[in-house]
This record gives sequence, C-alpha cells and structure tokens, in this order.
Amino acid sequence: DKEKIVLVGQSAGAHIGGVVVARKVRDWIRMKSVGLGWDIQNCNHFSNELPPLASTYQPFDLKGFISTSAPHNLVTMREVFHRHGLSSSVQRSIFGGAESSARKHDNDGDDNHLFEKWSPYHLVQKCRLDYAEMEKLMQRRNCQPANGVTNGNGYTKISCRKIQHCDYFDSDDKFNPKLCNMLLKDIFPKLCVIHGTCDKTVPVKESIEFTSLLKEMDIPVVTKFYNGWSHTDPILEAPMRGNHLYHCDIFDLVCLWIDGMELCKHGAVCESVEPTLVAFDQSHPKLQSICPKVLVELARICNPF
Repeated sequence: DKEKIVLVGQSAGAHIGGVVVARKVRDWIRMKSVGLGWDIQNCNHFSNELPPLASTYQPFDLKGFISTSAPHNLVTMREVFHRHGLSSSVQRSIFGGAESSARKHDNDGDDNHLFEKWSPYHLVQKCRLDYAEMEKLMQRRNCQPANGVTNGNGYTKISCRKIQHCDYFDSDDKFNPKLCNMLLKDIFPKLCVIHGTCDKTVPVKESIEFTSLLKEMDIPVVTKFYNGWSHTDPILEAPMRGNHLYHCDIFDLVCLWIDGMELCKHGAVCESVEPTLVAFDQSHPKLQSICPKVLVELARICNPF
C-alpha cells in the first residue's frame, strides 16, 4: 500500500534515508517557490546544488522515517571515518566524485561543502533556509499586487507567472494562501532517531545533535537511546540474545503512524483502540535466544563495529 509506507534505515542505510527525506523536502519547497515566482536559476542560494530527485512522491506522503545509528553530520564524522581507516582522499572520492578529483585540497577544512551535499544535518539546515525564502515570497505575493491586479479578498492575482505544476490557485484563478500554508514540520514525515549509547562506529553525539537541530526547528521527533548498546546491537547482538526491543519499538511506531494505533508498553493493544494488527509478541518461539550469551559476548570482541 503506497499510502502506508514507513522508511527504516540503519547505519549507512539510515544516512541514505536521511538524505532522501531532506532532499525531498527541499525539492517540494523549491517547486512551490518556483510557482510563486522564485527565479532559482539566478539564485546564489541554489548554486552548485544537486538536481531534484526523479521520484514523484512528496515527503509528507511517507508515514514516517526511522533512522538508526546514522552518521547525520558528515563533516563532524570525517575524523571518525579517518580513525576507522577511511583516509581523507577516499572520503572525498566517495562524497565529492569528479569535483574532488579535479581539485587539490591543502587541508580538510576547505572542502567541507563536498560533504554537506550528502549530510542530513546540513540538508535539514538548508530546508530551514529554503522555507524562509518561500515565506518571504508568500508574504510578498499576499501583500503586493502583481501587475497591479488584486481580487476582492485582497489576495494577489498572479496572471503572468502561473507555472504548470503550481497549485496555489483556486478554481477562480485567485491566489489562495491557504493552499500553501504548510509549516516546515508539516512537510517532513514523522521522524524517529534511534542510537546506542556505546556506539563507537558512529558516536551517539551524532543523533543527540541532530535531534537538537530538529527540535530547534520545531520539527517533532521521537528519540530512543538504548543504554549500553553498540552500533550493531539493534540488528545483531541483541536479537541473537533474544532481545528484540529495537524491532518492538519499530513495530509500535509503524502501528501508530499508519493505523493510529498506540500500543501499550507491554505489547498489547490499548483497550481504547480497535485492534487491526497483531501485537508484537516477544515470547514467540522464533524470537528466543539462538545461542548462549557467552558466545555472543565473545563474538562482540571480534566485531569490528
């Protein structure tokens, strides 16, 4: 059901998901801004920007996005990547592509823009800047007549800059601000950020600072920090020990976001909600420990993550 999709990613998958969500938000804002008369081609704000994504869905069509153990800020992660064996030149090749090969960089500080293009933290910041520009255009269109023509309600009738994909006009060809009165938080899908507090591959600080940015921008976000968990505990060590807290949390969020069902902490559907899905059953035989705990702990020593 394409109307009931929740995007879930872990580590690199969560990074890619974060990039896609932020870029879809920027694409939507840019499309609406063009409909309001924004000349993006001659705007320095979008110089050297990536082209819009080819997909046609809107960011708010997603019911939610769950990001787990993600490197949200690629600029601050550069040193961490380097410690894990990815040299600066390799990182530039990964995130900079042809642009990085064509230039010589004396130090890492002068090429951060290559990483910001693929950094969810910086892309979300740009969403805020884009939205502020769109708000200015909306205010200008509301208050200043285009070609000196206004309708009886005081709204501006834009007769010279109607763009084919713009939907800011009602059936009478009148500019209607209600059609574009979406807050930035309404453009984003519902968000959840999950991280283990003992993650050495991607420090938990990444998620703490990213959620702080979202809250600063008044974008609601659910946060879940698993005490003592490593980078791979949610998907590897914990399930092998029979601990499916991570999967249970995902299940509960999907139920809540898709069907509006809020599950009680013990896993049962709350009495006030008509149950349409089976509650997550952590006692199911398939969810029990698959090997002794001591073996999991020994394997943890060999795990490079």
